Amino acid sequence: MLSEGQVRYRNGSLPTRYTYTGQYTYLDDFGLYFYNARWYDPQLGRFTQPDSLIPDPAEPLSWERYAYVRNNPLKFSDPSGHCPWCITIGLGALIGAGVTYGVQVAANV
Repeated sequence: MLSEGQVRYRNGSLPTRYTYTGQYTYLDDFGLYFYNARWYDPQLGRFTQPDSLIPDPAEPLSWERYAYVRNNPLKFSDPSGHCPWCITIGLGALIGAGVTYGVQVAANV
């Protein structure tokens, strides 16, 4: 059984260097993935160092500094390596949708 993040097999003539979460670099020599702020070891199934930021001190899952995107990679992504960006992008999308809705309602009155 393979641990999380290990390559089961490679196929195709033009394999991509992008992973499931959109991270780019995989070092075959060391077997590590670079997540723009820290390294992930698929053998250990965890990051080799803690996140340098605590995204939301009021959120208990943010205090787990070895976790990736609040342990929910299906819902969130972390292109910068620091989760505040995934939260900021989500908030920006909500605000933008609210403003757009308000403008459309005002135009229809």
